[in-house]
Amino acid sequence: MTRLLAAVMAAFLLAAAAAAAEAPRKLAVAEVAATALQWTSFVGDDQGIFARHGVEPVVTYVGSTAAAVQQTVGGSFDIGSTVVETAVRAVVNEASEFATQDAEPDLAELYTDVYR
Repeated sequence: MTRLLAAVMAAFLLAAAAAAAEAPRKLAVAEVAATALQWTSFVGDDQGIFARHGVEPVVTYVGSTAAAVQQTVGGSFDIGSTVVETAVRAVVNEASEFATQDAEPDLAELYTDVYR
C-alpha cells in the first residue's frame, strides 16, 4: 500500500511539474505604441525566444507615457515601456524654457576656458 501511495504521489508531482513547465508565465506589458524601437519585443515574440524561456508577454498599447507609468506603478502591468520621444521632448522643452526665461550670460562667463 505504501508503494502504491508513493507511486501515485510521484506521478502526481511529475504531472504537476510537466504542466508547470508547459504553461508560460504571462507578463502584462504596457507600451505606448507599436514603434520600431520595440523591435526586440517583436523579434523575441516572432522567433519564440520568450516562449523558450517560459514567458508570454501580453502587450497592451495604452497610448501615452503617463498612462504606461501610472498603470505600471499602480500594479496593472508587470512591465511599463515608454517612448524615447518623451525624453527628447523634455530636454528640448527645458532648453527652450532656459533660452527664453533666463538672463543672457555675461561674455566673461562664456569664455572661461579660453586662454588669452
